[in-house]
Amino acid sequence: RRFDSAETPPLLVSYILYHEMLHYAMGLQKKNGRWYAHTSTFKKAEKRFKGHREAEKLVKKLNE
Repeated sequence: RRFDSAETPPLLVSYILYHEMLHYAMGLQKKNGRWYAHTSTFKKAEKRFKGHREAEKLVKKLNE
């Protein structure tokens, strides 16, 4: 519901979709009996998103 508004920046919606598609493409990694979703490989791929820094600022603002 947070995104169900005309005021939601398109960059934020695109970034969230990109993030979730990365999860789908990369899956989870198991290490020492624990499952990880945000691995270093995932984070590197996430940073390739055009506008990554600005999108991260929008995510932080959303969570305030």
